[in-house]
Parts: sequence; structure tokens; C-alpha cells
Amino acid sequence: MKKLLLGFFLSLSIMTALAACGNTEESEETTENTTEESTAEENGMPEGGPPGGGGGPGMGSANVDTDSIVTDVAATLDEEVTVSVSDNSASIDAKTTELAQAFLDTLSDEQLETIQYELTAENAAVWSNLPVSAVQRNGILLGSLSEESLKAAKALFYVALGEEGYEQFKLNLEAEEVLGEQMDGYDADLYYVSILGDVSDSSTWILQLGGHHYANNFTFNADQTGATPFFIGLEPQTFETANGETVEPMAEHKNAIYSMIDSLSDDELAEAEIVDKFDDVLVGPGNDYNFPTESEGILVSTLSEEQQELVKDAIRAWVSDVNEEDQQALLDAYFAEDAWSETYIAWSGSTSEEDQGSYIRIDGPRVWIEFAVQGGIVFRDQVHFHTIWRDKVADYGGELSS
Repeated sequence: MKKLLLGFFLSLSIMTALAACGNTEESEETTENTTEESTAEENGMPEGGPPGGGGGPGMGSANVDTDSIVTDVAATLDEEVTVSVSDNSASIDAKTTELAQAFLDTLSDEQLETIQYELTAENAAVWSNLPVSAVQRNGILLGSLSEESLKAAKALFYVALGEEGYEQFKLNLEAEEVLGEQMDGYDADLYYVSILGDVSDSSTWILQLGGHHYANNFTFNADQTGATPFFIGLEPQTFETANGETVEPMAEHKNAIYSMIDSLSDDELAEAEIVDKFDDVLVGPGNDYNFPTESEGILVSTLSEEQQELVKDAIRAWVSDVNEEDQQALLDAYFAEDAWSETYIAWSGSTSEEDQGSYIRIDGPRVWIEFAVQGGIVFRDQVHFHTIWRDKVADYGGELSS
């Protein structure tokens, strides 16, 4: 009954979600690059995808195979993750490669054809923050995995994301269940997993994990530490979990980035303000490598030591959503003296997280973080958040930028 209802009602939620969640940019300079609806139209399954990987022209016509759902993902969220690798002292790349192969070994031949893609820029770009009914994703639904496969997949996710990042992912899935209680078409079963490239110790491969309000593109065995692009959004801001605990999954992100902005004096706020207004993140889905040519805002190096530490805390809030080994490599790069001297922070619209249209940005030679406040979609009396973390050098492990 559950999957029949999902299949029947998925399309009913598309127009509501697109009306308010589409990525629109009011600035004349950036409008053509930031419309998520046009992104969705372009993000039909690219050529070179495997048989069964889904098709369709994109927005509003995604192929969501709810008939394949066999496992209630939400019911498994509180289960302990069991990780078994041959060498606990091995690198993250080695561990995740071993765990990815163990996961693939649990799949049927048909599932293997559906989940594996060539490592190309076109295939890598197939991700979104919109509901899966609106924009086609790579791979297969988490709900279509057997219990054995889902356990193996969770072990892979846990090691790649680390404890804190895995908890963030779980809470995003729980938020989807809360949305699903209010409006059909949202469900923890409706998240996709795919693998781009050949999983081996000697080749680069990408793990894609995502659905509504979550998109993770994690690259392994690359020259650069690749934990981005990484989109996290949230609605509602707070909710009660299945075990009765009230949680606010993005509290750390929100508090850190607004504490950073709140520390600025009136003169600093004036210098940090961007004139253009933003309804959503600027460099979101479909905008790979499309960063502004000039940085805006105030140089972090001109701020006090206390203020600079708040900027670092804000960056850490996003980088902490990956494993500790990769965290350190990324933070070392972002906080290096030459990079730090060229890092800016900026805001637009409002400096309050309660105001629709509030927008905050961190922009360095590598690090790029955006936080945008939108109106409520399902919970109309609230605002909800969209955020993106990118790395100008190491998105997709730096493998696809050319």
C-alpha cells in the first residue's frame, strides 16, 4: 500500500515544490545561471548511462520506480551501522573502495547495471535538491535495496561521511518522513545511490547519494580530496523523531554562519553587503564551476581574530559533515595563510535567519559556501534552508573541471 500511494501521489507534489523551491536569482547578472527549473530541464539522464538508469526529459517527468521499493528505509534509521574492513588503519580511499565493492557484491545483475555509470562530467552533473519526482537522478532508490544491501550501503556512507556527517544524513531522511506526513511525495525511501567510475584501488570513482534537500558527490582515489558538491537543505527546521526526541538538524550550520555575520560592525556589514538579491543558492545544481569571476564582500583578513575564528567555525560546520581524514585535508587548504588572505564573507537581503531572502556567502580561493533562506513549502508558516558547499579546485575530486 505504501508504494502504491507513493507512486500515485508523487506527481501531485511537483508543482507545489517547484513553485517555491526552484532556484531563481533576481540579479540581472546571474539570472540565466541560477534557474533551477531550467537546470531540471537539462538534467534528464545523460547519454552513457547504464540500461535501467532512468530516462525522461527531466523536470516533472522523472522515472521514480516505486514498484521496486522493498525496504522501509525510515524503519532502519536507528539501527547500528556495522563496518567491517580488512585494515582499520587503511586510508579512507582504501576503506571506502573495499566497502563499495562489498556493497556492489550484494546487488543483482540488474541492479548493478542500474547503479554504475561512466565517470563523466555529464553523468556527475545529474543531481538536484528538488523532489525526485521532478528531476531524474542517477542510480537506484534506497528503498529498492534488500536489507542486506542497505546494511552494506550504510557502512559505506558511514565511513565516507564520518559519524557527524552520517547523523546529518539520517536526520535529513527523518525530515523527509515528517514532510511525508503532511504531503504525499516525500519519503526516506526516495533517495538514490549511484557510483560513477570503476570501483578499484587504482581508479577514481564517485559516490553519489541524494534526494530532496540532500545531494552528496564524494570522490575517491583522486588527486584532490573530493567531498563536494554537497547540498544540504531542510524543512521543517525542528521536528520530533520516531523516538520522541526533538531535533534541529541544521542548528550548527545556521548558528555558526549567522554568528559570523552578527559579529560584524555596522561599517563592516555595509562593506560585506551584496547589492543583488538571492532567492536561492547561486552555484547550485547545474552550475558546476560557474563561480562569479570577482569576489564580493569583506576580506576575512581585515576582521579581528575573534571574528576570523567565527568564520572558521562556520566553514567547519559544513566540512565536519565528512570523515575526519578528509576534514583535516580540506581545512588545512582553506585555512592556509595564502588562501585565508583572499577569503571573503558577504550577505544579501537580511542578516536574520528568520527572514525569507536572507543570504550569506563564504568565498575563498577554494572554499565556497552559501546559505539561503526560503519560504516554507509544506510548512507554510515557517522558512526553510538551502545550502551548498563547493570547492573551486576539488569539486568531483578535481577530475572533471577541464
